[in-house]
Amino acid sequence: MWTVLPQTWLGNLLGSVLVALMYYYGGGSLLPVDSSLVHSVALAKTTAPAEVLFFKGILCNWLVCLAIWMALRVEGAAKFIAIWWCLLAFIASGYEHSVANMTLFALSWFGQHGEAYTLGGIGHNLLWVTLGNMVSGMVLMGLGYWYATPRAQRPQASRNGARQAA
Repeated sequence: MWTVLPQTWLGNLLGSVLVALMYYYGGGSLLPVDSSLVHSVALAKTTAPAEVLFFKGILCNWLVCLAIWMALRVEGAAKFIAIWWCLLAFIASGYEHSVANMTLFALSWFGQHGEAYTLGGIGHNLLWVTLGNMVSGMVLMGLGYWYATPRAQRPQASRNGARQAA
């Protein structure tokens, strides 16, 4: 797990930067002035206090995990509805997700941003939001799934240390 998470995080960052570059070179209309909504939101996210970012990250990833959990339990159009409402709730609430922020920050960075928008601010946001997302996914959701899973269905450690489903 500890090798997959950094690889996944860096892969998402690379993908976000590539999408932002394609948008920028494609003449993206959201980026021409530093007073645009994209730049204003990105700057606000980079200057928020650490504890606010951390708890918004926890709440956001809880909704994202809930969306996937609900979608796995329904069929057809209900999958879309389950995901839609959870994601709408996190966006409308102003919660923070590290991967979504990577894309927003990359878009703003390649546009005409102001001097107050810095790589240090981006790093500050991504650090605290990523930690909040991880606490939510690993601790809150992971322990919840573990507790809700009957003991007989929990993965068991094999003699060689690998995990096996019961």
